[in-house]
Amino acid sequence: MIKIIHIPFFLFAITLFLSCNEEPGNEASSSTEKLYFKDYVSPEYKWGYVNLEGAPVIKPIYDDARDFSFGRAAVNLNGKWGFIDKDGQLVLEHLYMDVIDFSEDRAFVKDFNSKWFLIDLDGKVIQTLDFEAFNKFKFGMAPVSVSGQWTIIDRFGEPIINEKYDIISIMDSTHYIYKFKDQWGIRTIDKKDVLERKYDRINIISSDLAKLKSKSKYILYDKSVNAFSKAFDKIISTDKGETHYVISGNSAYWMDKTFNLTKAPFFEKVRALEYDRWKFKQDDKWGLMDSSGKIIVSPRFDLVNKYYSKRAAFSEDDKWGYLDLNGNIVMDPVLGLGWDFRNNRCRIITGNGFGLIDTSFNLIIKDKYRELRDFYGNRARFQNI
Repeated sequence: MIKIIHIPFFLFAITLFLSCNEEPGNEASSSTEKLYFKDYVSPEYKWGYVNLEGAPVIKPIYDDARDFSFGRAAVNLNGKWGFIDKDGQLVLEHLYMDVIDFSEDRAFVKDFNSKWFLIDLDGKVIQTLDFEAFNKFKFGMAPVSVSGQWTIIDRFGEPIINEKYDIISIMDSTHYIYKFKDQWGIRTIDKKDVLERKYDRINIISSDLAKLKSKSKYILYDKSVNAFSKAFDKIISTDKGETHYVISGNSAYWMDKTFNLTKAPFFEKVRALEYDRWKFKQDDKWGLMDSSGKIIVSPRFDLVNKYYSKRAAFSEDDKWGYLDLNGNIVMDPVLGLGWDFRNNRCRIITGNGFGLIDTSFNLIIKDKYRELRDFYGNRARFQNI
């Protein structure tokens, strides 16, 4: 008598189960990987990281490197991407063709079989994904797309909405803005229309505040109280949307977060610099004022950047220096380029290379690096000369 053995079916079931929970890098080298490395040349200059004191804490051994985010940095070793922690310890092996940096506690990675995966901070695969493009997580949600059509997934890779749009941006944990057929609206994830799709453009200012464009006019909408401002020709807002400079015809006003107006001096070009400082342009030069309209510095600068760490980079005659909040020049314009401060540190460049200064303009790192980037998570990328 022939006995029927069921092992082959059992093995088939196991194989099917494993295929639904794929792990990157398990398959043999793909044709894509072989083609990728056929012409790959590891660069001469490698990337590492320094700390706030300017000391190298992660050796320059990487072909490429990105900024730290949520305690992790994507680094490329011999053409393959992985992730390290702030001590340089490998968190996720160098297996990937492409990666998208961590946002919240999630990242997207693509293996050499062109499959995308959602991973956590420990590198554990949460979900295999059938999408082509990804935006960062915000409020536990991320916009993702296939063939240019966007939807939203949760932090486990599961779809939150079924609808697909041309553009999606997350506003808060329950609201998103979207564009479909050249018109914009605001919806909740349970399909309630907060603002019907009729606007030419919607920009998020904060989790409650949005700027709406309709027929060449701009309106602010506060969804927390379902309130609209008046329509203006221009609206320029601070990063958090607490104060706005608005223009209607030849008149200008300050508008607060409850949409109350007070008269403001009129300038065609105004930008928020934070710390209650605004720059305005007159006769092709920039000056500084506060939100009462008081002129702090008359127009004299070719360029002025935003304030960070109470310092703003400015340019005169193609040289860069720095201002304090009172508009005083605290570093003369002697630099060829000027960058913004991050974590009370700022990179500079001279003929010798990149260096680092603090807010008192003490030299923390001598100008000796071939490349030095801004600080994120108390770490900055560098390349040795």
